[in-house]
Amino acid sequence: MIQSIPFNTANHAAAHTRTLRSSMARPSRLAMLVAALLALLLVSGVMMLFGGDADAYAAESQPSSHVSIVVNSGDTLWGIASEYKSSNASIREYIYEIKKLNGLKDSSLRSGQKLLLP
Repeated sequence: MIQSIPFNTANHAAAHTRTLRSSMARPSRLAMLVAALLALLLVSGVMMLFGGDADAYAAESQPSSHVSIVVNSGDTLWGIASEYKSSNASIREYIYEIKKLNGLKDSSLRSGQKLLLP
């Protein structure tokens, strides 16, 4: 024998609304995730394009009237300045000029790095 089960339309409509709301929430989260990833890619691309190693390329864009040296292991700006500065120049001022000429942000040097000297 077949038994009929009463169908409550109010419960069915509420369940359908909950399902619809939860399925609508997923795409917006996914869209936010995709937007965040695209923003991250854009920012990293801009940083790679404009934030390159300025120290490495500064020497290539300068005029060739300056003396160029290659940094050896253990070299410091102080040592280089004391060796190459003129007798009447201050070491601190000469270091400032080296940093300015080569676009150095700090006094860190790498072995093999090319420096232009004023």
